[in-house]
Amino acid sequence: MQIVAPLLPSPPAPPDLESPGPFAFAERDRVRSILQESGWSNVEINTFDIDLNLPGETTDEAAGFMIKMGPLGRVLAETELDLENIQTRLSQALEDYVDAEGRVSVAGS
Repeated sequence: MQIVAPLLPSPPAPPDLESPGPFAFAERDRVRSILQESGWSNVEINTFDIDLNLPGETTDEAAGFMIKMGPLGRVLAETELDLENIQTRLSQALEDYVDAEGRVSVAGS
């Protein structure tokens, strides 16, 4: 989003933490409430940090995935931006996240 935000006519809205998507379970209290309302008790939530490999074998393929899916995909679907230019910019930025196996890997939690 940081790569695309300066190209947008207005800043994108922050993600809705209660909508389906990668941030839906970001708030511990919300997750605890959902589980308790479902009948679970003694809910304990622990952080689990992991490196996530983005789909694709190259930075260009990973950038293509980002353009179509998730928060960035939703924002771009509402614009008239040159997606080829966006994909090139993203691909270049993702070079910093290529792991030892050559995959694009980003930190997740």
